[in-house]
Amino acid sequence: MLRHGAPFGDESALALDRLCGWARERITVALTGDGGDELFVGYRRRRLVGPLDALDRVLPGALRRTVARVAHGGAGGRGLLAQARRLLAALGDDAAGRYARWLAVQHDPASLRAVRRAVLAAGGPAAFDLRVYLPDDLLAKSDRAAMAHGLETRAPLCDPGLARLACALPARRHAPVPWRGKALVLAAFADLLPPGIARRPKRGFGVPVGAWLRRPGWHERLAQALRHPSFREAGVAPAAHLERLLAEHRAGRADHGRALYGLWTFACFVRLFVEGELVRHAPCPPRAATV
Repeated sequence: MLRHGAPFGDESALALDRLCGWARERITVALTGDGGDELFVGYRRRRLVGPLDALDRVLPGALRRTVARVAHGGAGGRGLLAQARRLLAALGDDAAGRYARWLAVQHDPASLRAVRRAVLAAGGPAAFDLRVYLPDDLLAKSDRAAMAHGLETRAPLCDPGLARLACALPARRHAPVPWRGKALVLAAFADLLPPGIARRPKRGFGVPVGAWLRRPGWHERLAQALRHPSFREAGVAPAAHLERLLAEHRAGRADHGRALYGLWTFACFVRLFVEGELVRHAPCPPRAATV
């Protein structure tokens, strides 16, 4: 948080910080893959637009609404099951509404409407990735994590000429089949990449923040931060809503890890930058954790 100067709620920054520290012990300049998913349709949420449209057309309206309503209850988290539930919960939505279900960390109606408005304001899902998510999250996260360790980074896939070419190509050229992302990048480097690398599934920087926030000690610190008067007075969310998130998460009835982590970072931000209070237990990954 100190490095970002803002309540940066992307928990993958924890893993990236560790990686940059490890890399700086060995090198001074690193290449990143930032921009690859956004420009070359690497995200599953972008590749499944067509199949979801087809499913919407063939399913009867009543069945579609029933499936979406049942799936909505388990749409949180990051695992494959959670992703499948988000897909089913999005049946009947427009493109921006579907994207909102993928991006939102809370899936109550008000949160989904707010994210949908942001996607529409950016110009749609693809434009949101390029105009908002890439510069305001991914590039900012990489730059701050790297510079905190004195590591310089380069993002060759964000080259302006390459970006213009990628944006000019139709979606079917980027993703001829929905289960294979960044097909053009893989084809371009097919003669250079070992088969084991080319076929390796995408691996992001996600961390098990949900499990961490159920650990003894961690959950208590989280609850203390969210119950602090300065945070409650900020009016981010009603106290009853915060208590429900804490209780459901700790009991394992839901995975609110991403939402709670974001709220925790904001609570620490308020105490440090608004109240001027030193926060001794700000979010950080356990030393023994593998990230």
